[in-house]
Parts: sequence; structure tokens; C-alpha cells
Amino acid sequence: MRGCFPWLVGLFSAPALAQVPEQASLPVDLTWQGPEACSGASQTLTQIRQMCRSFGASGTPARVTVSVQVQPQDQGRWAVHVTTISSELTGDRLLVADSCDEARRAVALLVALMINPNAHFTTSEPLVQPAAPKAPDHEAAAQTQREEKPVAATQPPTSLKGDGIAARTMPRGFVGAHLVADEGTLPAVSVGGRLALGVEGSLWALAARVNAWARQSADFGGLPGAGARFSSYDVELAACGFAVRKGNAALQLCLGPQLHAFHASSYGVSSPGSASKLTWGAFGEVALRYRFGRGISLRVGLEGLVPLQRPKFVVEDLGQVFQQRSVAERVCLGPELEF
Repeated sequence: MRGCFPWLVGLFSAPALAQVPEQASLPVDLTWQGPEACSGASQTLTQIRQMCRSFGASGTPARVTVSVQVQPQDQGRWAVHVTTISSELTGDRLLVADSCDEARRAVALLVALMINPNAHFTTSEPLVQPAAPKAPDHEAAAQTQREEKPVAATQPPTSLKGDGIAARTMPRGFVGAHLVADEGTLPAVSVGGRLALGVEGSLWALAARVNAWARQSADFGGLPGAGARFSSYDVELAACGFAVRKGNAALQLCLGPQLHAFHASSYGVSSPGSASKLTWGAFGEVALRYRFGRGISLRVGLEGLVPLQRPKFVVEDLGQVFQQRSVAERVCLGPELEF
């Protein structure tokens, strides 16, 4: 083992670490997603228990929800995305480990210190005891004379660095493709598509969205066979915050401006014509996102739009054909992919 893991193994090795009562329930909800070559939920929970002393003296710690996603890389390394959520700490970390064992130990370390930030570790034995023949008497005597140095960890680490593993909190880009339905922007309920491109951190997200709507017609009631055809495009800039995050589910609240382009052309009249208009507005949205796997999520949102300008479309020989409503509603549904 190379890099920072030799001292990690020493740092967390002590007979006392395995003294957490087996009947004590760990306050951890852990999910581990990855190929069979690097499964690790049960092993990681065992290592967390070995790292934590009894937490009864300081009261029951806050429950920690941990989501781990592992993916193989070149040269036998593993990329590990860890999301941790508790009442006090919430964050995302990206780990790169030389082996799956190192990845499990790093995840166990992060979670153990979130459970018990005053934990004490010693440096006399390996973290997980391997099965081995009994040592000769002179080696056992030398082992008992070895001084054990307690090391106290006073707060959970925000990063781990070394040759074997690196952890960091960093924004991630994402792209989304959504089906959108709108009522109030055009004369009738309209359906369209959305392309979203943005970046997000652990508690925030910024995105640019482009919406294109299916073309529709609005007949003029007083003259059969006459009216106007409408096409529409709009762009939204969304600033979002994560109001609630629990496991793989997250609730987002978004606000932002909107730029809307209309085009209308008349039909069935003696002097057909066309008009284009550009308007501004603002929107608010509540969205639920659920992550299914490594970087793949499903997002559903409910949106309200308030136009700052309400364009009127007037056709010669007909008069006013349509005016945008003062409030419009939208629903969107579709996948998002992180990169």
C-alpha cells in the first residue's frame, strides 16, 4: 500500500476500536452502488464500527445518510462519489483510490468522524485483523512493549490528500432533456421540449434552459376559417437551492428571469400578415429530483411564470386574436446527466 494509506492504516489501528458493542445500532443509512468487483456496504459498516468508540457518553449522534457510487478507472483505480447528509454536515466528495479496499477505508473514515468527532484512535494494530498464525513468543513480547500513541480527531475532515486517494468538494456540470407542458403562454395548452445546461454544487445549482413549443393555431370566433398561427421559443436562467436532501432524493427551489419570443401569422383574411414580439418575465419553480445511479437523475418540476409584458396580437380585418395571460403554469419531466 502506498501514498497516504500506510499512515491511515496506522492511524486507525487499535484493539480498542473494535470495542463498540455489537448490539449498539450504528446511526448510519448507507447505500453502495457499483460493479461486483467493488461492492462494500457491509464491509464499510464493519470498519465504521471498528473506528468508533462507544458513543453513549456524548449522547445519541445525529443519523447520517451516506450514498456511495464507485466506478473503475485506468490502472486499477476507482473513482468514488460520496454524498453525506446529517443534521450538521452535508456535502459531496470525489475520491480516487488505488484499490477498492482503500476506497472502503476512506468512506468509513469520513462517516466515523461524522458520528463521533471526539473518537480516539491508536497506532498499534491494523484496521482489520487478518487471519494469521500465532506469532513466536519473542515477537509477542516485543509487541506488548510497543508504546501505543493515542491520536485524537477533533473534527471531520473536509479533504484527504495523498498518492493513494484524493478527496475534494467540487461543482459538477449537468445536461437535461425534458418534456414540458404549458398553459397560459399560448392560446391553448401547448407541449414542447426543453434542453437544460448547468452546473451544481452540494447545495446550489445554476442552469440555462431553452424551451421550444409546438406550433398551434387560434381561430377567430366571429369568422370561421380565419385566425392566426403561433410559434414560440423562450430562454430561462435558473438559480436553484436545495431545500431538502435525503438519500438520493432532493427538493429544489428555483427563481430566475425569462426571455420569450413569439411569432404569429394570420390566415383566412383578405390581407394576411405576420408579427414577431420579444417579451420579458420572471418565474419560480419547485422541483423534485431523484438520482438512480452514477450521474443519472430524473427531474419533475412545477413552474409559475409572470410576464412583465403581455403582448397583444391583432390581425387586420379581425382585431385582437390573442393576449398572453398574466400568469402561466408549466410542468416538466425528464432525465438529467452529470458530467
